Amino acid sequence: MTSSRSQVCINASSVVGPRTGIGQATSALLGGMVRNWPEGWPPGRAWVNSRRYPLPENDTWLKSGAFELIHTRWSGRGLLRSWQHLKWPCVERFSGLVDLFHAPESYIPPPSASAKIVTVHDVYFKYAPTDVEPYGGGYFNKTFSRLGEAEKIIAISGFTRKELLKFYPLDPNRIAVIPQGVDHDRFSSEEQESDVRELESLGIEQPYLLCVATREPRKNMSILLEGYARSDRVLRAARQRIPTLVIAGSSGWGRNEINKILEEGQIREKVILTGYLPDSVIPALYRHAMLYIMPSLYEGFGMPVLEAMSCGCPALLADIDAFREVAGDAAVYFNPRDSALLARQLVTLVGDHQLRAELREGGFTRAEAYTWDATARSTLDVYREVMENGLADIER
Repeated sequence: MTSSRSQVCINASSVVGPRTGIGQATSALLGGMVRNWPEGWPPGRAWVNSRRYPLPENDTWLKSGAFELIHTRWSGRGLLRSWQHLKWPCVERFSGLVDLFHAPESYIPPPSASAKIVTVHDVYFKYAPTDVEPYGGGYFNKTFSRLGEAEKIIAISGFTRKELLKFYPLDPNRIAVIPQGVDHDRFSSEEQESDVRELESLGIEQPYLLCVATREPRKNMSILLEGYARSDRVLRAARQRIPTLVIAGSSGWGRNEINKILEEGQIREKVILTGYLPDSVIPALYRHAMLYIMPSLYEGFGMPVLEAMSCGCPALLADIDAFREVAGDAAVYFNPRDSALLARQLVTLVGDHQLRAELREGGFTRAEAYTWDATARSTLDVYREVMENGLADIER
């Protein structure tokens, strides 16, 4: 290796601020890369653009030495709008001269001298264009026509790959499927001393049912609450009590029918809306929940499903392709547009300890197959493939 300059830069901007799934995935991917960085490769670069939020102090990859941090403070929205409409500025303005630029959050950079790799999480904006947040959905809808400029596309599931080929004229050989992982050290069934304190601080008592999701249209909270209200009526008629439902996640955007359903279903006192929670609290919620419920209409993967399973929480999931791909036969499924079916499945699972135990064991087995180290190694293999195909040269 005769060149000391970095050949690889990763856009790590999504790791700052209140993290959604993509920010969590990017941070975990960087951590896996630190543990698997190829011998002989120079340190990579991690570009974080944030005017408002500080760097995440607890992310170990920041202190590892495997990545040189580049921290800029442009307006995030302004930069994306400029990329979208002006195709400017090129990423080298931030990353410096590199051979390969990876966009793990799907924000496709404008044309540049660097080879590009783009990770695509989903194409929901194509599936339901009227149900996406106007800013982000509009950006993706406008820029995904440029996906063909990428030397390689990483799809986080076979389902996402299929959707990409459905909506865009892409070369199938340029799309690699690399599933996301789960941090088995954090998301484990082993109870921690802080668990009780975390639950008490949120006013949560066992038993409870759990959903971890941002409350936005595709997460389908209305069906969850309608199904829960139906279950409550059935169990009350049998002189039984339904466990509390905990919905952990920010309020998101879009139509808000939650208050109406809580009142009409007479379940307001039985539902806890926690709002956004820091990453440190989520494992305790999974560990002690009777059941994890995810009613999404559309997902590209199912990282919270893996986290719940790794913590020993049985899963009741919407019957969509991505969840089937992730959970297999280790979950119970329901039609996400049928609250009556959800209610029937929910009543069955609440009353069937043996079935929950079987799902718990099946979930452990399923989750073990997914690790961030495996995701990182496969991603590094894609980097290597791009380099070896002559699009860049990492072995100078």
